[in-house]
Amino acid sequence: MRNVLIAMLCVVFFGGCASTQVTPVASEDFTRFEDDEKRLWVRSEEEQEVLDESGFIYEDGELEAYLNDVAEKIEPPDVYEVIPFRVKVIKNPHLNAFAYPNGVIYIHTGILARMENEAQLATLLAHEMTHSTHRHAVSGFRDFKNKAAFFATLQVATAGFGGYGDLGNLLGYLGTMASITGYSRELESEADSVGFSLMTNAGYDPEESPKLFVHIKKELEEEKIREPFFFGTHPRIRERIESYEKLLNTMDTDTKGGVVNREIFHKKTQRILVDN
Repeated sequence: MRNVLIAMLCVVFFGGCASTQVTPVASEDFTRFEDDEKRLWVRSEEEQEVLDESGFIYEDGELEAYLNDVAEKIEPPDVYEVIPFRVKVIKNPHLNAFAYPNGVIYIHTGILARMENEAQLATLLAHEMTHSTHRHAVSGFRDFKNKAAFFATLQVATAGFGGYGDLGNLLGYLGTMASITGYSRELESEADSVGFSLMTNAGYDPEESPKLFVHIKKELEEEKIREPFFFGTHPRIRERIESYEKLLNTMDTDTKGGVVNREIFHKKTQRILVDN
């Protein structure tokens, strides 16, 4: 049955031989979303409906408003006209955040509880927002070389998560790819680079970018934590640290510095520290 499902999805998402080269939304060359991408958006909405009705959403209107305010500071208005971003929080202590193609971002309480300030939050949000604005999901689906990874993702999605509980079982194949396997190294690197520019252009301190991931890496090692989620795996965390450190090294010393917003971040997230 699983092989039949995979074959059917191949026809849906890989038929038509569309180009894997896509332009970012709101760029001069961007015209419209193509049919296969529209189908990804429909599938995104279906998966989000399951998540939103699952009981896993962390209900805190003030926190959610704050997260969405930070996201709005990062992306230019013309981008928001194309992809109206929305940030939601999932009750889960593991380290993760992921974005759907249609711009809905889910952040685990676990990774929020490990952040130190708003600049680190902006780093994570900008990375995830870039996956949506640069259309990484459709690019990945179209890439023939990624078919093996795509099949593996589907198998994880249909097999369940064992000890990781009901949340893992609720994720569909889009959510599984975004939250667990991630994208190719090139696309993840692009999300780092573009996201870094977004957060610095918004006035945040770029030196805070790698600090969150350094902190997470240290905790993973000290606690011997092993989990399947993207930001909870050592290789991915090392890649993020190296990527942001390289980006920092390309900056002039006099351009560093900026907004950190430690106090307001702790005020908005203090309930999560207790609940998590």
